[in-house]
Amino acid sequence: MPKKDQALLIADCAATVESVKAASDVYSPLSGKVISVNAELAAYPEAVNQSPYEKGYFFVLELSNETEKAKLMDAVSYEKYVEGLAK
Repeated sequence: MPKKDQALLIADCAATVESVKAASDVYSPLSGKVISVNAELAAYPEAVNQSPYEKGYFFVLELSNETEKAKLMDAVSYEKYVEGLAK
C-alpha cells in the first residue's frame, strides 16, 4: 500500500495484491498525493471484490493534474472493455 503523503504519477505501482496463486500490482489511475490509505483492507481484503466503491478502495488521491481525468473510462465503458476481454 502507498504511504500517506506519498506522491504518485499516473501508472505508478501503488500496491500489490497477493493471493495463493499470484501477486498483482495495483497502479495509480492518476497523478497526485495520497491523502488517505484504507487500512481496513489488511484485515478485510475481500472488500475489494465485495464493496469496491465503498469499503474496498485502496487509497484516496489528491490530484496534481486534473486534465488526466479525461483519460479515464466511465463505468459503462469499463464494463464493455472487460466484456471484450472475456471473449
